[in-house]
Amino acid sequence: MKTMKHLFGALPLAALALSFTACGNDETFGEPETTPAGNQVTMTFTANAPAPAADTRTSLVEGTQVYWTPDDVIGVYSCTSNYFYAGEPGSPFTTELSAAAPTASFTGEATEGALQYIAVYPQDKFAHCEWISGSTMLGFILPPVQQAVARGFATGLNPSLAMTDDMGGDLTFENLCALVKFSISGGDAGELKSVTLTDLGGTGLSGIAQYVYAPSMEKEFVMAAVPSVPSVTLTGSFTTGTDYYFVVAPSVNTDSGGQPAALKNGFSLTFTRRDGTSFTKTASGGIGDDTNLASGMILDLGDIDLSGATYREAITNPAFINAVGEQVNWELTGGIVYLTEANKQAIKAVTSLNIEDKSLTDISGIEYFTQLTSLDCGNNQLTALPVEKLTNLTSLRCGNNQLTALPVENLTKLTELYCSYNQLTDLPVKKLTKLTELSCSYNQLKELPVESLTNLTSLYCDNN
Repeated sequence: MKTMKHLFGALPLAALALSFTACGNDETFGEPETTPAGNQVTMTFTANAPAPAADTRTSLVEGTQVYWTPDDVIGVYSCTSNYFYAGEPGSPFTTELSAAAPTASFTGEATEGALQYIAVYPQDKFAHCEWISGSTMLGFILPPVQQAVARGFATGLNPSLAMTDDMGGDLTFENLCALVKFSISGGDAGELKSVTLTDLGGTGLSGIAQYVYAPSMEKEFVMAAVPSVPSVTLTGSFTTGTDYYFVVAPSVNTDSGGQPAALKNGFSLTFTRRDGTSFTKTASGGIGDDTNLASGMILDLGDIDLSGATYREAITNPAFINAVGEQVNWELTGGIVYLTEANKQAIKAVTSLNIEDKSLTDISGIEYFTQLTSLDCGNNQLTALPVEKLTNLTSLRCGNNQLTALPVENLTKLTELYCSYNQLTDLPVKKLTKLTELSCSYNQLKELPVESLTNLTSLYCDNN
């Protein structure tokens, strides 16, 4: 039985290097190969990890196995031809484990007699699988905001995959991401609500990424497209002297035309307290030319001493800061925006902001832009939009997100509101009597009180 390799080898900083292990079966290019479309049948895939440790997936000990747990779900893609494409998560396969264990069997439904089966973990983070002429490409989502877990990382934050040609065959999983480890000393760690790692060169550490495997590479799955968010944030509770881990995307090989390697051009750690103030430590020199942040590796940043740290009010959402880009003439310190008098004036001078289609999941920081008259934040993955203080807005475009609420009741200067394709159940527009254009189609609205909106000339709110 093959082993399930969920190993994160702990190496000294100077010794970190890209390494690949054997996985899957050889493939050759040539004429398209197909197999008859089989029936969906129940099958079981088995994986074994002969590690002696008694860890779980949410508790990591360096050099030991990361175990399967009872609630783990893998996804299985059935590749039925050399031109296979699946745009949804793989079929879910679950385990009947009653406790964490190094060996697990996963059962679900897949296509009988497929050319190849590709298994992914976690099932819900993989967006698509594409298999064309022997090359396999997979896209997955690595969350920019992760839950802090003492001495480990949260369940579902260890993207990995395996391949087999056999129905119900054994699977050898391979890690796709890297870990960045740190601990805290000095100060009061219990006052912290988040810690953010930011790549000061703008290289993506989280977001939507893509991996590719081709026999001609003579390697296993390697990152083909770096994600777009240059940061990862841990949120939750922190204690002094405890190890924590960011799960991050590894470096792209720059020799093959990839983007700059992660953390090479400097990085920062921003510590934010529950009162909203922040402190940043910066490593302007990066991790050095002889070090790569590789799949399956742990980069140890060591102990971060917060003794004497000075916390100040700041915008600490690096994804939002990166999305804003050069639209604001502010000064960044370690990748964040301290609210100095100069930065406050720079923010105050902005009346229009376009952060459409930036893969944003969090827009915190927008609340400081109180002079905005126009905001476009559509085509992201926002679940909340804190615009209550933006009372000067006349135009708000926030369609194609995942909003369940939209606090616009006091934005009485609005003349244009576009919020279609969200998950809104309520839209408080009674006071928005200056509205001339309202688009709120494809939500879940139970009612729409537009009787007072006597200036409306355009209303599109069907499919609710």
